[in-house]
Amino acid sequence: METYSLEAIPSGRLEHLGGSVGMWIDIDQIPEGGLKLEFQEPPNILEFEETGVRVSGLVSVACHIQKYKGTIFVRGNISTILEMECGRCLENFPYRLESELEVDYQPAHREDSEEEVVLEDNDLLAIYYTGQEINLTEAVRDQIVLEVPIQPICLEECRGLCPTCGTNLNIAPCHCAREEINPRWEALKNLKDLRK
Repeated sequence: METYSLEAIPSGRLEHLGGSVGMWIDIDQIPEGGLKLEFQEPPNILEFEETGVRVSGLVSVACHIQKYKGTIFVRGNISTILEMECGRCLENFPYRLESELEVDYQPAHREDSEEEVVLEDNDLLAIYYTGQEINLTEAVRDQIVLEVPIQPICLEECRGLCPTCGTNLNIAPCHCAREEINPRWEALKNLKDLRK
């Protein structure tokens, strides 16, 4: 099984790929036993601007690629650092994202084909390609966006903000009076307030 890293790809291969920036797979380079590829790309290459995701570190991808009857199977892992806002204290913090990458690429059916094509369930989830090159960039970006947590927390013990004065309780205490209510009686209190 052959292994390439971004730095180890021969210059001739880069020329074959047209010198395009991105996570490119040359289908002709995939041997029978599969191919291992590693990429490290700056976040601007993946065009996160429109997604609202803030990436502060390199996007690293290590994947195993296999080819069978024209279908390209990519299995691997993604890792990067996101800049996120804590859902409790609203401070920015670095969040390490680790995700699996699993995507299948199938050759696009010819539009002028008169043969009836029956789609399997796997076909509906596949990405279609034309030519002899595949760019993983979009699939990697989409997977990162899907893995972004809805309400990230900087630390499990984060104390958040005071609901009265807004002080960050991780930095300093505040002197606001707090009414401690047993959670079991919270529903009764709300019902009482509604009757006022």
